Amino acid sequence: MINLLFTLLFSSASLITNGFSASEKVQLEQTVPKEETIYMDTNQIFPSQLRYSSENVQAKIKEIQHSKNAVWDEETKSWTLKYDEGKSVLASHDTVPVVKGPYGYFLCDGHHHLLAALHFGAATVPVKVIADLSDLDEKAFWEEMEKQGWAYPYNILGKRATPPRDFKLLQDDPNRYFAALIARKCAPGEGLSTSRGADYPVWIKVGQDIPFIEFRISDALWQQGLRYEYAMGSTPPEDFVEEARAILKIADIPGLKIVPKRTHISELHLVLSENPQEE
Repeated sequence: MINLLFTLLFSSASLITNGFSASEKVQLEQTVPKEETIYMDTNQIFPSQLRYSSENVQAKIKEIQHSKNAVWDEETKSWTLKYDEGKSVLASHDTVPVVKGPYGYFLCDGHHHLLAALHFGAATVPVKVIADLSDLDEKAFWEEMEKQGWAYPYNILGKRATPPRDFKLLQDDPNRYFAALIARKCAPGEGLSTSRGADYPVWIKVGQDIPFIEFRISDALWQQGLRYEYAMGSTPPEDFVEEARAILKIADIPGLKIVPKRTHISELHLVLSENPQEE
């Protein structure tokens, strides 16, 4: 049995691994009045990344249909949406975090949820404003967003660029989908017995984990010329997965919880410690 010792602090602040320290981040957030969850028009919301995965969006679309949050009306030839008086497919508790910026509100997480919502013609999504950076100019705004772990302004080539103002202009990144396929996901404070995901995981994701961790993994694979194809499906060839593992074992991704060799989930033992001195 392989023992994996990962030392984590189970708090939202501890998941930010770059930029400001946890105390600085909390101080910043406390200067911004907290807003209640509200339904916001989708045309007021902008991306904070350059990429997405079309397969991840399709998965969200299927979830929405399965839960009947959107039902096709054959008579009107349109979708009937369940929430916000027929304008949204997301319940009020399925909020996405946004930051107020120079020309609107910027999505910190949940891009695939929003893209799926747009597929059904949703006019609104539930949001919570977590910070107000609208006093910054655009250059300073994006620098601050990246420092806080709220944006990932890098394209497939690893070049930094300003995210587009239209979700339709995001670049489809198959490796981002693959990064999710090879993960085993568990909730903070829980072990692998209640986890879900790959039976032979390459890495372990705990809670929200490192901001934009799937894109960081994707970048590492692109840099080594490894490209996942959607045609490979949800069970890519074993040799392909193991090539990815070899790349990620030596990749410079601080905090990545890698499984060092091919091992079935039943043979893994995950030890989660709240004591950073045990590192």
